[in-house]
Amino acid sequence: RDAAALNRAAREVLRTEGAITGPDVEVQARDRENKPVMLALARGNRIRFGEGLIRHGIRNGTRATIEAVGADDKGILKLRVRLDDGRVVEDAYGSLVREQVPGARSQRSSALPRISHAWAGTAYSVQGKTAAASVYYGSTASDARELYVGLTRHTQDAWLVVERARLETSVRLRRNDAGIKPCTAELHERLFVEARRYAEKTNVVDHIEDRAAFVQTGKLPRPKREAAIDTRYEFEAGRALRAVLMQIGAHPRLLLRQLGHMRREAERKISDRFTAIVDALRKPVTGQTPNRTLAPRRRGQEIDR
Repeated sequence: RDAAALNRAAREVLRTEGAITGPDVEVQARDRENKPVMLALARGNRIRFGEGLIRHGIRNGTRATIEAVGADDKGILKLRVRLDDGRVVEDAYGSLVREQVPGARSQRSSALPRISHAWAGTAYSVQGKTAAASVYYGSTASDARELYVGLTRHTQDAWLVVERARLETSVRLRRNDAGIKPCTAELHERLFVEARRYAEKTNVVDHIEDRAAFVQTGKLPRPKREAAIDTRYEFEAGRALRAVLMQIGAHPRLLLRQLGHMRREAERKISDRFTAIVDALRKPVTGQTPNRTLAPRRRGQEIDR
């Protein structure tokens, strides 16, 4: 749905700029879910084929630019497109459907071509494509695989567009105190977490801790709330430090005076301490033994050995 909305918006802009010319021709096509949708085509339109057309050498995902669209003398709607590889294909619009394979189990077919506008698409629909610039719109939580595909299609510039409200909600759900508005640094960190993870498909059994209890009751316990670190004080300290650094930057001489005062104070304390140590070393050392007094020895008295 997001790709379809972006394609409609891009088409309006290109029509205004003159990149799309001629009258719009409304046709029916099949979307990704094989449901019929109305599609406006005109000269200059970019389209993407959603299935392979063997007779035209078109593969699933092939992109092209419309050179002409309209009815011929017999009233049959014709379409002429130039593929990205330079080839020109012209055929009746209704013939741009996949041929049935003889003997195949599924013979389900549709008279509607499976094409769509090609300015925007899902990350996986643009695999193998290259552009000078690309814009990745993350309307929902993504993973490392999708971001890798979406942010490696460009040769020069790439932009990442994410809804701030979605990231804020994701951060609040993982907090103990959801009332505090997340700061920009927290939103960036949440985005990096999404970019590093690999979202694997899970089943019910992946969430069972006590298998015996599950077999008996068929119920799953409520998920435990994710423990989160309250970073309010860290961010407040960071803001206070930034304010101090800005004040110092505005008055560098104040910083020099403070450093000079600190140096003199340190020298004084070191000097006083050094003097005290020297005085202590100069004092005579007494030979008294603790808790014992030596009696004076009389003249001529021998000491027992």
